[in-house]
Amino acid sequence: MKALLLSGGGDYIDSWHPFAQTSAAAAAVLQGAGFDVEIRDDVERAVAVPDAAVRLLVVNFGNGGIPAPQDDRVLDGVTRVLHAGAGLLGLHTASTLFPRSPAWPALLGGRWVRGTSMHPQQARFRVHVADAPLTAGLNDFDTIDEAYSLLAVEPASTVVARHDEHGVGQPLWWHGEHRGIRFAYDALGHDAVAYEAEPQQRFVAHAALWAASSTRADARQHPRSETE
Repeated sequence: MKALLLSGGGDYIDSWHPFAQTSAAAAAVLQGAGFDVEIRDDVERAVAVPDAAVRLLVVNFGNGGIPAPQDDRVLDGVTRVLHAGAGLLGLHTASTLFPRSPAWPALLGGRWVRGTSMHPQQARFRVHVADAPLTAGLNDFDTIDEAYSLLAVEPASTVVARHDEHGVGQPLWWHGEHRGIRFAYDALGHDAVAYEAEPQQRFVAHAALWAASSTRADARQHPRSETE
């Protein structure tokens, strides 16, 4: 199966996140799960013409919740790739993307809300994993990462991991389906150290295989853009 991994650092510059490192780490996990991975940081060009062979679109870029001039074009391209038959896996800063679009949180299952969402300083914390098919064999674990908090989660999302902040369990992993498109999101993965946690690697692999496994016979019959 082919996976297209969109990485920050080219079209989307974010000085807080080492996207080259995390994209390489995520790609290694995906390759171990059986994917043929193509990493692209020229994001707009990478999604300009959908490749029907792509079964998984991995989004590992962000813009700090600030709109970018190319957002509408990129989101339109992303949507075409998904309608062509791919599932979606969003990593960490993917939730901060396309802040002006109501379509993106529906596709991803949630979003970072600028002025509300936050994270404490990068540190060690406990991840509480739910008992669910997508987390089979995974238990609670400690990790060193950015603990994204106060994210807005869509009703269609099933949350399968949380951490404790503000006295409330904060969602970290979720998955769901939107108009026949499977999506999964992993709020962890700030840097390469975060990918050293075995449960993080295993969830990325599980989520990728699940998102890519949907066989939508009508996938190519929906050319409409989500941005319309």
